[in-house]
Amino acid sequence: MLSLVSHNGGLHTLTKDEKKDDVIRKRDVNVHSEWRRMLNGYSRYVRPNFTGTPTLVSLEVTVLSFGELNERDMTFTINFFLRQRWYDYRLRHNLSATFTPLLGRTNPADIIWVPDTVFINAMKSTKQQVTNNHDKLDIKSNGEVLWGQRVTTIYSCAMKFHNYPMDIQHCGIGMQSYAYTDRHLIYQWRKYPNSSEKPVYLLNDHLPQFHVVKTSYHHQMMSYALGNYSVLYYNFVFKRKLSVSLIQIFFPTISIVGVSWSSFFFHKNCVSPRVSFGTTTMFTLSFLWGKVNRGLPKVSYIKAIDTYFMVSFTFIMLSLLEYATLINSDSQSKKEKTKDRALSVNSRRMLPLEKRIPIFKNMSKKDCDIYSISGRLTIRRHKEIQEAEKSIQLVDLNNRGKVSSIVYSTEEELTKEKVIKPHISRNDTNQHLIPSRLDIASRFMFPISFLAFNLFFWNYYSDDTI
Repeated sequence: MLSLVSHNGGLHTLTKDEKKDDVIRKRDVNVHSEWRRMLNGYSRYVRPNFTGTPTLVSLEVTVLSFGELNERDMTFTINFFLRQRWYDYRLRHNLSATFTPLLGRTNPADIIWVPDTVFINAMKSTKQQVTNNHDKLDIKSNGEVLWGQRVTTIYSCAMKFHNYPMDIQHCGIGMQSYAYTDRHLIYQWRKYPNSSEKPVYLLNDHLPQFHVVKTSYHHQMMSYALGNYSVLYYNFVFKRKLSVSLIQIFFPTISIVGVSWSSFFFHKNCVSPRVSFGTTTMFTLSFLWGKVNRGLPKVSYIKAIDTYFMVSFTFIMLSLLEYATLINSDSQSKKEKTKDRALSVNSRRMLPLEKRIPIFKNMSKKDCDIYSISGRLTIRRHKEIQEAEKSIQLVDLNNRGKVSSIVYSTEEELTKEKVIKPHISRNDTNQHLIPSRLDIASRFMFPISFLAFNLFFWNYYSDDTI
């Protein structure tokens, strides 16, 4: 059956679609009228049941993602959905469906009463506004109100770095009313009929340097100067990923300490390489230590990484002290040998001239030219020697370039250029190529001690207790 309506003095027949649209239009007019009726005489400045029992607000949180966890500033960032539910008898309506007004750029607090929820430990908070405000307002026929919003907030966290970089951080967010005490407002986590559903949900737990190993939530009352306030907490347990620290801290440190031990394989007379290896590794380790600490807050206690750096630094210093000890002990033995040689020279000077044999002693090298021929020492005289007993120079090339002198028995030997075979046995020559016992012991003791320290360090600080 077709309906006839008047249109500019004539009759117009409505089609089936037009009739359906007309019914929908009338329903929309009824919804708008019902919305205006709800707001007629409504005061957004007064909470529901102001003179009665406290208003009960139920909360839900869905974490969309984590942002940066900044150790230096002791902050972490969360992007999440926050949903709040409460009953307002003044917003009951006769509509068959849940009423969801489009807010656009309007804040729900500008239309109806909403809880003044604040984040206790928030440093900075922003509300998503692309393309409109991310606010959702649902009003059921029995007066139950749902206010959902998307928020990105930076929170402070009292981090502890005693076990850094094997540390576990306990952080969380706290929510309460700013103006209403427990006399007017009570917060609670939403309760579901199904026990498997929870009021908090972690949609994405990815962090570059941390694992989210545990989450928890609870409610408690906090006492302030103005009264008691209802507070909800949502806690996170972050455990640091050790792979980053192994690559950026521990592997370079172990390599630096290992390089410092290469000085044990140099001869004790190689002063420059041994000292340069020790000082260079000390400076490199100091730079790495400072770089790590610049990324952390200044705390008044010793961190685990500080202990590791201090012990590593000590191993490098001990390698330098080992060389100093080796040099001092060698100098002492040389003094004793020089004394014995001096006594030997004096005793031989008491012999007749024709019975004297070549004797070595220290002297300068400016009066002679030195050459090396097949392991022998060639000595050329440069000035006239009138006396029968005269000293000349030679350089014992088999004895690390040590300058010595020989006393001869006749003047003929002094005025004649000749090749003299040094009185040094093969055992004495090879003795200078053999490393000292202290260096040999250090090649084994230093790595073993450092390995034992690492085993203790990782066993002591790798505590999985949450």
